[in-house]
Amino acid sequence: MEASALPININSLGDLETVFNSLMAGEDIRIENIKLNFFNSIDFKIYGDENKYNGTLPSSLAQGICEFQTEMYKVYTLIKYKTSNLQKLTIEDREAAELVFTINPGCTEIIASLKELFEAFGEAFAKVTQGMSPTQKTMCFLFALAVLGGGWIGTSYLESKASIEEKQQEIQLEDVKQKAEIERMTLLKDGMLSAIKEHAGVDTIERAEGIQEHTAKAFTGVLKGASDATHITITGVDKVELTHNDIQEIIKNPIEKAKSEQLTLEVLIDSIKRSADKLTLSCHEPTGETSFPIYVDTSFINDPDEIGIIFDAMKGNKTIKILGSYKVRSGVIEQGNASTISHP
Repeated sequence: MEASALPININSLGDLETVFNSLMAGEDIRIENIKLNFFNSIDFKIYGDENKYNGTLPSSLAQGICEFQTEMYKVYTLIKYKTSNLQKLTIEDREAAELVFTINPGCTEIIASLKELFEAFGEAFAKVTQGMSPTQKTMCFLFALAVLGGGWIGTSYLESKASIEEKQQEIQLEDVKQKAEIERMTLLKDGMLSAIKEHAGVDTIERAEGIQEHTAKAFTGVLKGASDATHITITGVDKVELTHNDIQEIIKNPIEKAKSEQLTLEVLIDSIKRSADKLTLSCHEPTGETSFPIYVDTSFINDPDEIGIIFDAMKGNKTIKILGSYKVRSGVIEQGNASTISHP
């Protein structure tokens, strides 16, 4: 399909989701045709000791801002050079990815302008000539927006927050709305990453995972710099308010770790990709909607009956059981490596 030359406006989280889904449906959308109108800055409002957080910049917070900048440099370097080694950055690169922070009085309000950074990300993707198709570049670019916009907050943090809120007698409507928007952003980010892992190559996957890791570290750096704050609000695509306890929890666990688990899953197969010594199955559980890849090493599983079970299940839209090692993050299955295949 020929790429559209018309500008594609992203004015909301819904638009971001729609554009990503259009990419997955096969539409050719280039980064240079995307126009961002829904968020161009990150706003940190830090509350606490009035002698410390009143339009002032304590040294610990200054260090946190420097850490935020360093991690954004790493994201830029990862996009352009497929490494987070900052020695790769040229003077021009540093200028392109440099952030400008504004500090306002009252509490301590720090605004990081992202418009130029997003433009720099787009230009960096344009200079990638190997390992990524134009569609994969756009997928990864949109993923970066979702992570920076609020998806950096882990699903486990949201689940922990929900369990606490369920114990409370009353929850203000605004709090419910805020949490719903953050959950939506985080779920969108998780869905994007799953789609990238299922449909894109290793270069795109490594960049996406690196973007998520370094962005989480960037925000955590600022939180560390204000770890004694009573509360902090962070506004990207939407606003999240962190209590002192929330801040401590995120500092302790900034990045959700994936766990390897031996599981036997009953799955439906959506598609099969075949290479020389591997089958890649796109699967989902019968009661779930999220797809994830399961890799079958045909040099290890070479029993014709087991391989036949896979293709018969695909043709008949039937479930199969796959014993294997699965990567699970916050209860979400990201991928698996099969060791045994059988009928239910």
